[in-house]
Amino acid sequence: MTIRREDLEAVDFSDTVEPGADPIPHPRPGEILREIMQHQNLAARALARDIGVPVTRITEILHGKRAITAETAIMLGRRFGMSAESWMGLQMAFDLAEARAKMAA
Repeated sequence: MTIRREDLEAVDFSDTVEPGADPIPHPRPGEILREIMQHQNLAARALARDIGVPVTRITEILHGKRAITAETAIMLGRRFGMSAESWMGLQMAFDLAEARAKMAA
């Protein structure tokens, strides 16, 4: 069955999502980092040592008390074989979601 774009205009989704609400909350970048670390069986202290930062920087990111800076994004990207832009994108998406939620309240 194919759904045409024109057909979607007549569909009422009001019972599934509140107007203006974000149906999927944006995860904190630290949550993503934690998942990657768990997958690699990597402790915060070991990651901090690997990328040359204080362990408090990593633990604060993991606990949502610190944002990922451009410098940290570069180091995490190198360590995990990802782009720095992916880490910055996670941080930016989270920051925007937080700002929108505050402005809506």
